Amino acid sequence: MDVVYRIGDETVKLSIEERHGRYLVNIGEEVHWVEILFHDRGVLTFFLDGRFCRAVIAPDGAKTFVAIDAETYCLVEGERASAVRSPGPLTGIASLQVLSSIPGKVLKLSIAEGDLVEVGQELLILEAMKMEHGIRSEREGRIKKVHVSVGQMVEPGQLLIEFEAEPEP
Repeated sequence: MDVVYRIGDETVKLSIEERHGRYLVNIGEEVHWVEILFHDRGVLTFFLDGRFCRAVIAPDGAKTFVAIDAETYCLVEGERASAVRSPGPLTGIASLQVLSSIPGKVLKLSIAEGDLVEVGQELLILEAMKMEHGIRSEREGRIKKVHVSVGQMVEPGQLLIEFEAEPEP
């Protein structure tokens, strides 16, 4: 599959080819290997050249917003396809979910459903390879649902916690 889009003034060709359950992705002159872990409700977790990544894909009419790490792109469909780099992460669904980046065991839950949390507040602790990894909130808000329990084993990309959506202004 080949797609052409724009980032700023630059036109970039994207080609994707499946090979042995992985994907060879060419973005302009860059070549990457992608292994998809899972895709659910617009959230895609994958390994990009061996590095764990999460992307949030949010279609909006003729536009599709894609947030990867701290970069957000707006892809426009049609003959005048373009991608516009936004200044920060995609708000909305991207920031409403906390996913595990590593396999491990839930040692401690520091929050409960309905709690108000602040940026940087500890949400839970995972144990992986005999080390404790604190998961901290990247946003403030109210906890909608906790999808894990103490002692539960989790996999990379697994949904741990959901925040409530903020009301429209």
